Amino acid sequence: MSSDSALTNSEAPRHFGAWRPVGVMKLRFLTAFTFGLLSAGCGDSIGSDLPRLTDDGEWVVRVTLADQHICTGIVLSPRWVLTAGHCVDEAVADAVEIEHVIFEKRTTLYDGPADLILHPEYVGRGEIGHRWHDVGLVGLKTEISGVTSTPRICGLTRTFALLLDGSTPLYTIGYGRLPDPDTGLCGPSVGSKKRYDGLVYRKTTGRPFENALGVDLEGRPHALCPGDSGAPFVFDVDGMPHVFGVFSGDTRDRTIFHGPLAGPKVGWLEDATSASDAPLDCTELGNDSWACVEMTQKYPRATVLW
Repeated sequence: MSSDSALTNSEAPRHFGAWRPVGVMKLRFLTAFTFGLLSAGCGDSIGSDLPRLTDDGEWVVRVTLADQHICTGIVLSPRWVLTAGHCVDEAVADAVEIEHVIFEKRTTLYDGPADLILHPEYVGRGEIGHRWHDVGLVGLKTEISGVTSTPRICGLTRTFALLLDGSTPLYTIGYGRLPDPDTGLCGPSVGSKKRYDGLVYRKTTGRPFENALGVDLEGRPHALCPGDSGAPFVFDVDGMPHVFGVFSGDTRDRTIFHGPLAGPKVGWLEDATSASDAPLDCTELGNDSWACVEMTQKYPRATVLW
């Protein structure tokens, strides 16, 4: 697994900040069957090139918790950042920093307390099915600066169509450790934002194909490293980035990268933020393309503002 910090997992899922749902029980024993379709035509080949430094995706940010635990985050709106659940599990909510680090230039976008919300079905990294619900939200107390656009979320039906068709390239952007230029392995230090374009669809996991919860992608060894957890799996469709998954972890040989699918989490994004003063409203804009914006007194209904 790709480990981003020294965080340990609690006996039961915990929720930090203002939003604490009632009646959530941890699945102590999870029997899981994996259903998948191997991708006979999903991409030409695994990318052998190393991840490259980039300034793409201003909505991809570095999330630092308590000055030490670093993950990647996806800015959904001015107040909400999506990341991996294990990044916020037992994290300290009063010391959150959101940054851009682009070509070694560091810019702080937010620094202060936040509400940390863990998906209620997150079961801990030691459980077989943790990847299916390994998502969490960082709720900022004030609006983030320096980000003027957000991605769309790719719904389940369109995700499957694009994965099986194989003609739309997959990529990811993250803030994990930079690869060693000599060995190609994960290096010792976390650096600037990087992009990897060599992902190939492998299979879906968690449930039968039409209702899957997770996805497995294949890439060159060490394409993703510690610090990349929470990074988006992305298609570009009609000139817009569409997030279809969130990087959770990898296999021991660091060649298969897995995470929860984003489409099935749209309802949770609304539920998890509903009690806040900036609840998300996710709207389908056509062709299973979703945008999530904040409902406030100023903007009472979902309108794509960015």
